[in-house]
Amino acid sequence: MNPKLLPRYRLLNIFFISTLISILGIIFSNFLVIGSDYWSSGNIGDGYLQIASMIFRGEGFRFEPNGPLVMHRPPLYPYLIAPLTSFSVAIQKFAIPSLNAIFAGVSATLIYYLTVNIFSCQRSAVAAVVMFLISPWLHRLITTPHTAMLQSMIFLAIATTLYTLIIKGRVKNRLSPKRFFLLTIWYGLLGGALGLTHGAGFAVFGITWLGLMTIILKSNGSNKFSRISSVILAAAIAIAIISTWSIRNANNFPITFPITTGAPLNYFVGNVYWDLGGHNLDSEKSLKDNALFIGGVNLPEKDVIQYWGVIDPNHELTLQNSFKEHILEHPGSVIKKAFLTSLDIFIPATHWFYCSYYNNANCANEGISGAVHRFGISLYMGSILVLTFISIKLNNTKRGPIFLLLFLAVLHILPYLPLGQWAPHGIYALSSLTLLIVIASGGLFNQTDKADHY
Repeated sequence: MNPKLLPRYRLLNIFFISTLISILGIIFSNFLVIGSDYWSSGNIGDGYLQIASMIFRGEGFRFEPNGPLVMHRPPLYPYLIAPLTSFSVAIQKFAIPSLNAIFAGVSATLIYYLTVNIFSCQRSAVAAVVMFLISPWLHRLITTPHTAMLQSMIFLAIATTLYTLIIKGRVKNRLSPKRFFLLTIWYGLLGGALGLTHGAGFAVFGITWLGLMTIILKSNGSNKFSRISSVILAAAIAIAIISTWSIRNANNFPITFPITTGAPLNYFVGNVYWDLGGHNLDSEKSLKDNALFIGGVNLPEKDVIQYWGVIDPNHELTLQNSFKEHILEHPGSVIKKAFLTSLDIFIPATHWFYCSYYNNANCANEGISGAVHRFGISLYMGSILVLTFISIKLNNTKRGPIFLLLFLAVLHILPYLPLGQWAPHGIYALSSLTLLIVIASGGLFNQTDKADHY
């Protein structure tokens, strides 16, 4: 890559401009009262703000004073925003989204950095940032106290680090031993942090680590041993970070889980959502009540669930056992649901057609506004997917970094697909979307087709 394309001041400009645009979006949304439902009582960011408030007050990791300890929420984001809960609600409504806007600014800067490095085209890099900033998911997630923006930023930083380690470090051999060592330390820190933002984060890091180690083992060079040692150290750092929370879980709950619980409940909610899995559903029950019932917990959600998670470890264990049994007995249903969910996340209008064809009540419940929302997001995401395919077709000599980012995008979203539950706020898509945007930007302009640009 031509160094003149990426002076440091330009990265700072991208960061500040992207952060400012995100903050202006917050102010604009306040005028329109968009996202205010997240700040109403009982529905604030899936409980992250309540946990943060309890942490700041010294009450521990729980939703309310003297309430049970929470096991289905990751810890990093609540601890980060805990000091902000000391302010009034009016200030929190601006301060916490502003922190999310900073995360968005960092993400936009990393998107610009990756795009310029891969395609050596400033216009593509600027277009990638614009595509990111106009994302409807981005706006919704910035305006709520939720871990999604932090998770997405950390994952994008991991992708950028892996790009540097693998493409520049192995393919082009442009990294000194010292820089390779420092980058692997940074990679380990990011891996531990990603694990503390979502239950699937550490598994995603583990797979990328295995891939990186395999590449290093197959490489040649005089410094091969030092690189292997560095990658092993990265894993040790990530495990050490994660283990702090795993030990907390082991000391407080009778069931074993490394970071968070929650997958079984969401799995059965997904079965109800798609009407798959051979369950006998009760039309008089709510979606969550049906999910609990088919998962073996015959109690109303108000007695079991708090902020989209099961509170009692015994109920969670029952759901876990039912979850494992159902997956083994209905593998075809799981595969079908994963396929439908992938369509639902990236082209959500497909669900409208699906449930209309099967006369599913979910369509009627969403109404016209829900259908318009789905078709609007489908248009946005469909454009990015089309540009992604065009970019892969046009940029033959850049397929190394392109397929690396594509693999990471698929890897991040893969654990969510069997759950089969569409998230209107896009948390399941945002992290993968950032990498698809980088790839898609390569399909917008004619690139100088030289293999050594990346």
